Amino acid sequence: MAPLRSIVLQSSVRWHFSFLFSESINKLKPLMKHTQIRLATCALTAGVLCAPSAFGFAELARGTLTATANLSGAYDTNIYSNSTEVADYTASFNPGLSYLRKAGSIESSIKTGVKAFSFTDAKGQDSIDPYVNGTFTLDRAEKGQASVSLDYARTTGANELLLARVESDEYRGSGRVNYFYSEKTGVRLNTNYRLSQFNTPGYNDVSSYGLGGGLVHRYSPKLVASATYDFSPEKATNRALVSNPSSQNHRFQFGLEGELAPKLTGSTSLGYAYRAFDNGGADDTMLLGVNLDWNPIQKSTFSLSASNDFNTTAGAESVRAFDVRLSFRQGLSEALTASAFVGYENSDITQQPSTFDRADEAYNVGLSLSYGINKQWSAGTGLTHRMNQSNLGTAEYQRTILSLSLDLSF
Repeated sequence: MAPLRSIVLQSSVRWHFSFLFSESINKLKPLMKHTQIRLATCALTAGVLCAPSAFGFAELARGTLTATANLSGAYDTNIYSNSTEVADYTASFNPGLSYLRKAGSIESSIKTGVKAFSFTDAKGQDSIDPYVNGTFTLDRAEKGQASVSLDYARTTGANELLLARVESDEYRGSGRVNYFYSEKTGVRLNTNYRLSQFNTPGYNDVSSYGLGGGLVHRYSPKLVASATYDFSPEKATNRALVSNPSSQNHRFQFGLEGELAPKLTGSTSLGYAYRAFDNGGADDTMLLGVNLDWNPIQKSTFSLSASNDFNTTAGAESVRAFDVRLSFRQGLSEALTASAFVGYENSDITQQPSTFDRADEAYNVGLSLSYGINKQWSAGTGLTHRMNQSNLGTAEYQRTILSLSLDLSF
């Protein structure tokens, strides 16, 4: 009788979660009038009944296969990120699969899925965006490491630099080799590739590749220093004749990676970047990269990220961008976690040859709560706000997003 009682109890619990989930969906139905979101909702609801806890993961070719799904609804006060400040309700669904395999010193992973977005009022802005990512890492301990990453993603959303919602196909690739020819000293090789193909009319494709390397020094088993140089040409194709931001970029930097202090891990780099434009003229800036995590006490994490570098936009513009963000994450209980962040961005955007310089400043804040219902289910809510100031009228705006989400992992 014990197995029978267990089956009945599990079925009752699943039915209970299914009922609560269905009630939540009924409240979001005004956001889900489009076919792809309705189908996604049905699939996620079925997952409650069809994914027993005994099958939390699958084994495939000595690796682990995990399925995830996210369903969210939001109210966005500025879906285009510009001064028109058009508001709308949105719904999104993101199912995905990830595969992870570790075999000795080799680790490989593949992630794939789709992101479906639906709007209540904004006609023509619905989208379905696939993505896939693959990584391969070889760790030879004291001799060094090698890693390769390949990514494809279709991205649709509001672009703060372009002041519009745009769709693009993004291709990314990167590789790194660290080889230590002695106990403390070694060499590093870097390579990367980017292709942004914009499907929205009126925007340029942007492509770049990077080659470089330098020296690395191991201060301790957990801390490595580096001195590197990278060369990176960037090209804007199908561009308007009024501007050509294509350039040759040179970057020199010194960095630290690993455990910088007790309970402080991450990476920091400082250097110099020089940009020579194909049509004449040049620009330069300080190069900065910071990604740090500090865990002063259990369940508390402070994170600091900062960067200063060049970029090329699909609007045929060159950008010198600085941004910094401080985040805090606190576990309030075994199931409840709170997060918050504050951030600042400064962007200098120019055409080449320069006919107008646009200067933007943005202030960002956010709060969120996440609640783990059980090992498979979690729910969350969040609020973010952005205030953008600029010498261009259409770039003066504010944007607030209030969201609710439900996540499944098995």
